[in-house]
Amino acid sequence: MIHVLELELRFFTSSVIEYFTGLFTLKLLLKLIALRDHDLARKLHNMKRVKPYSCTALMLGNKVLSNRVTKLLPNITYRVRYVLVLDEVFRTLITSISTHIGEKLTVENVDLTITNVRYTAISHIDLPSRPSPKITIEFLTPTRFVVKRTVKKRKPKYRLFPLPETIVHNILHHWNEYAPPDVKLDEKPVLEWVLNNVYETQYHLKRATSTLTRGRLLIGFVGWCTYTVEDLESHWSRIFMRLLRYGELVNVGNSKSMGLGMVRILTTES
Repeated sequence: MIHVLELELRFFTSSVIEYFTGLFTLKLLLKLIALRDHDLARKLHNMKRVKPYSCTALMLGNKVLSNRVTKLLPNITYRVRYVLVLDEVFRTLITSISTHIGEKLTVENVDLTITNVRYTAISHIDLPSRPSPKITIEFLTPTRFVVKRTVKKRKPKYRLFPLPETIVHNILHHWNEYAPPDVKLDEKPVLEWVLNNVYETQYHLKRATSTLTRGRLLIGFVGWCTYTVEDLESHWSRIFMRLLRYGELVNVGNSKSMGLGMVRILTTES
């Protein structure tokens, strides 16, 4: 099951976050889990495999706050979305939120409170899958994709363009890690269909950077890319759309768990 929690937050005083706000929302997530189960929070923080959660950056209305420096104002409602694909993590988080909603919480010397929570759940197989001949993906926060080398090297290689097969390969990796056994997918035929039937036709992308801890910079891209999709009668076209909708929830690319790679999927029916 895919669990989606949308939290509304308010800050007590004006504060400045001098790094990517997705890192702040991740710290809030781990703090909430630690208040209930410190060992689980530490395990999640140190996890090397695909994380069973993802965060968005802070949002103000429909605006995503992903600048390198963000000023937070008191008495204004901000939003964050958490998506959890492991029931144990969801149960721990929702119990902690239910216990501490309305209380003062401190994250990185910033005082805030949770004022409201909305919860929805959806199974992998019930994600929207209606095919569309034209799809536009908006990349809302800096995005980049790790490219696997054939020779092992110390520094990772990143791709800074959203090829459709690169996007789907990244989403598939996350999907297969936590999906129920009966809906796991064989990567090869999915990627073969995407390679032969989905191609980019227009794009407007630009370089974007995010500041992480200790002044480290992450370089990615934001903007949009439009894709043409063929062979719409094939069942693969529905699988393709379902994967994109999954990516819309869990984010795409590198470091998706902390709000990088936030996307919005627009179809000709949107």
